[in-house]
Parts: sequence; structure tokens; C-alpha cells
Amino acid sequence: MKNRLDHLRQMIKTHRVFYSRYNPGSDLLYDVEEADEDYHWMIHEIESLRLENERLKEFVAYTRREMEKELKQSGSQGPPPPRDRGKTNKKFKAK
Repeated sequence: MKNRLDHLRQMIKTHRVFYSRYNPGSDLLYDVEEADEDYHWMIHEIESLRLENERLKEFVAYTRREMEKELKQSGSQGPPPPRDRGKTNKKFKAK
């Protein structure tokens, strides 16, 4: 599948993007504004989020490897099982 952002970049090179809003007071009944700047901003933000997501995934993978390495070195098999404390719930008589 072709990268969607690459597809959008190619489309914006050959097509113009506009906002249109109904306005009965306008000559043609619609107000029209260019949206190219917003479109470029959206693409930039998506790229930034993808980069941040990739960095966070790398950080999580690195942290996980380091924690697993430390656990193996200490000989620990993870957290200890919960202790059985017996029956601790006592019924109280209402006065």
C-alpha cells in the first residue's frame, strides 16, 4: 500500500484545496478560502506524531530489554507470589 502522506503530498501538488461555506450575503452564495496552509500543517503534524511514536516505541523496547537483563542478572523470576495470610476478615457485631 502506498504511503498515504506521500499520496496526499502528490495530490496537493496538482490540486488546490479550498474551504467553502454557505453565505447568502455573498455574490455566489458561498465564501471560499484556500486551505493549502492548513493542509501542509496537517501533514507536518502527522509526520511529527509518527516520529514521536517511533521514538517512544524504541524507548519502551530499550527499557524492556534493560529490565529483563537486570532481572536475569539478579536471578529473580519476577515478583514474589502473594502471601497467604489466612482468613483476615472478621465479622463484627453491630452494637
